[in-house]
Amino acid sequence: MDFDQFAAEYNDLMSDVLSSEYRSFSMRLQDWLDFVDQSPPSRATVKRLGETVNFYDWYNAALTTRGGSVGSGRLDWARDRTERLGQQLGLVRHLAVKEMAFADFSTDFMWAGSKFNDSVAMINDQIIRPFARDLLKHIERAGASADEVPASDRIVTLDHNSPDVANLMEQIGLVKEAMTSSNSLRVEKDFERNLAEISAGRRL
Repeated sequence: MDFDQFAAEYNDLMSDVLSSEYRSFSMRLQDWLDFVDQSPPSRATVKRLGETVNFYDWYNAALTTRGGSVGSGRLDWARDRTERLGQQLGLVRHLAVKEMAFADFSTDFMWAGSKFNDSVAMINDQIIRPFARDLLKHIERAGASADEVPASDRIVTLDHNSPDVANLMEQIGLVKEAMTSSNSLRVEKDFERNLAEISAGRRL
């Protein structure tokens, strides 16, 4: 799956979330989360984001800010945008856990009135929509950065049975044989070191 295909499905699933009513909200969120958790363009990035914060420590601290009025709690979002994405990801997972989690969240932090659909609409507009937009950009940047990593910083799988590798081994063997049979080279002071390096390179 290339990034354009990923982004199209990502946006389709998020559109379902944003247009959902309260009875399908958590299910639509979970469908979207399953997609980003499992898709190759996003799964590693999303996993790392989840490890940037301890969501429940952060969320429980936010619950202590609730006052006497409904929806008076304060969410202390991080200034660092990556850390904030991690907090928002944790919140989305929290809202997807059970069907009515949004109602408790609305009562604690984002009161929109007594109608459940109004609460879902406010959560979508104020949190889910901007989070989904920023996460998609973050995933795209992370993918671009990975593509730019030089080969020396990657783990490269070597097919020892490929013709190219076999030819390389043969050529190294010929070089080693030529060195050991050359009287002029054998008297060079660095001969043993150079021979050892070639042998080590071949074993590697």
